[in-house]
Amino acid sequence: MSLNVCPAASVAAPLDVVWELIQPAHFSEWIDGEVERIMPAGPAVVGQVVSLRSKAFSRNWQATLTIESIDPEAHQLGMQGTFPFGIHMIEHISCARLNEVTCRVQYG
Repeated sequence: MSLNVCPAASVAAPLDVVWELIQPAHFSEWIDGEVERIMPAGPAVVGQVVSLRSKAFSRNWQATLTIESIDPEAHQLGMQGTFPFGIHMIEHISCARLNEVTCRVQYG
């Protein structure tokens, strides 16, 4: 079974600020979990693996995101996620400048 959702929002922040938050080192600031390890460390690159941990129901849950594509000029990041219970997701985040202080972020 597959499910396709694509939430989007206008964000009251410049495109460059939002793009920086989408880099793996900042995932813990906006996902429901903590980054445990990034291999290799640094800005997003194809093949980079991000190991995550989230806590729910008094348990720690592991997840992995693998960077599959990145287009810094278009501000797009593609990932494949592996989550508990055999869940696999294809993730895509894109940002577009609306003006100097606002951008649109789309996830899905």
